[in-house]
Amino acid sequence: MFATAVGALCAAALPGVAQASEANPYTAQGLCGSGYTVIDRHPMRDTLLTTGKTITVAESVLLYSRATGKNCAVPLKRFRLKKKTHTYVTLMTRPASAANTANDAGDFQYYAGPVYLYARGKCVMWQGGMDYSLWAGQWWTPRRAAFRSGWVHCR
Repeated sequence: MFATAVGALCAAALPGVAQASEANPYTAQGLCGSGYTVIDRHPMRDTLLTTGKTITVAESVLLYSRATGKNCAVPLKRFRLKKKTHTYVTLMTRPASAANTANDAGDFQYYAGPVYLYARGKCVMWQGGMDYSLWAGQWWTPRRAAFRSGWVHCR
């Protein structure tokens, strides 16, 4: 009984412990700019260890501009907002090479990127994710939410 009460008090006092998915003030279209349209998105989910509730931790979004022929990729955090967590994004076109790759990674509060690549007539591969921790009742446990597409959206 005492351990349960202490655990509940600690969980209530720790930021981000029992939070559900949060509303990110940024949007993929707002970050990528006018003329970009969402063509794909992938939510990254996890389960809160203390409640069993499934939350969306982040969402990788892929956009395309017909005017410029460029793709834009950005992962938007939906959990642990305002807290800097390692967040990353990579966008590639074929043939895969350093010249055909754009990426961004670091400790960010809301999103990584956005990154852009010219992709008219090319297939793209995109990935994004974030590292974070979840409260397990007595300790923090490290987690990673990640998504990687295959070669898609060949235009």
